[in-house]
This record gives sequence, C-alpha cells and structure tokens, in this order.
Amino acid sequence: APPRARRKSREKRRDVRGLRGHGIPRADLCKNCHHLIARHEYTFSVVDDYQEYTMLCLLCGRAEDSVSILPDDPRQMTPLF
Repeated sequence: APPRARRKSREKRRDVRGLRGHGIPRADLCKNCHHLIARHEYTFSVVDDYQEYTMLCLLCGRAEDSVSILPDDPRQMTPLF
C-alpha cells in the first residue's frame, strides 16, 4: 500500500483504540485515492437486560438497535392468555 494509505490506516486504528468503548468511529475511504467518503460513529451500552447500539453518519443518517442479553427476549414472547 502507498505510504499515505498506511498512515491513514494507522491513524484510524489509533482513533478507535483511544476511545475505549465510548463512541467508535469508522471511516469509509475510496480504494483508489483514499478520499474520505463517510465517517460513522458507533456506540454500544448495556441498559437493564438489553444491549443498545447506535450509529450516526451524515451520509447514512441515524440507526438504533436493542438486543436482549437473555436467552429468550421478553419482547418476543407471546402471551399465554
């Protein structure tokens, strides 16, 4: 890889490691010229019995997801009565 690509790769790894679980950035770069196409910011947390995920990007918008940490998700259970 060209020196510029290696430098950007090292900067990206350093950026992610320095945040330690708060917001994790990810950059989408052009394979040919390494131009920054989009930058995504991810967050993860555990709230009660759920893993909460969020993603924010100026190009893609905002997304959220919540996954139960229990074997059976209480939200997916059907009432017996």
